[in-house]
Amino acid sequence: LLRVRKEEIIRFLEKRKINYFIDYTNKDPVYQRSRFREEMFPFLNRSFGKDVQNNLVHLSERAYELQRYLDRKIEGRQVVHGEWGWAIFCGDLERVEARYLIQKKATEVGLVLSRTVLEPLLDWLKNPNADRKIGISSMWAICRSGWVLFLNEGKALPEKGWIRNLVISLGATRS
Repeated sequence: LLRVRKEEIIRFLEKRKINYFIDYTNKDPVYQRSRFREEMFPFLNRSFGKDVQNNLVHLSERAYELQRYLDRKIEGRQVVHGEWGWAIFCGDLERVEARYLIQKKATEVGLVLSRTVLEPLLDWLKNPNADRKIGISSMWAICRSGWVLFLNEGKALPEKGWIRNLVISLGATRS
């Protein structure tokens, strides 16, 4: 319905004698969505000299397509959990896929990753010799051999060979 203007919907409903109601909060500036609709869209249209709303609708549709694509790409990826935290293999993914996977899994456990944390992790993933860590809230994010490990605070940093041992001990696979 984003592509259909309100006026078109009302004409359609009136032509077919279908009852409808107008939600007056849509014009109430107390609500952010209302201020955006009543102030921002007109401002953007005046500033750029064209109907910006259609471009934003197109952008929204493309973002949704990308989200569905990325969901399919990461479907079935195993996250290895333990008392120490959790880990996921991302070494075989494109940067955009790894970003999406890491953010999605972090969100699922209530962890918010800023760009200043996420971008270095993604850089380190592509360096097979990387053995780096970065602190976030009550965890450490560690990259090794294509894996990203989120280690709970107070847990020991795994020794060299932790990935192989972890995968063997838990019977996990990389994809």
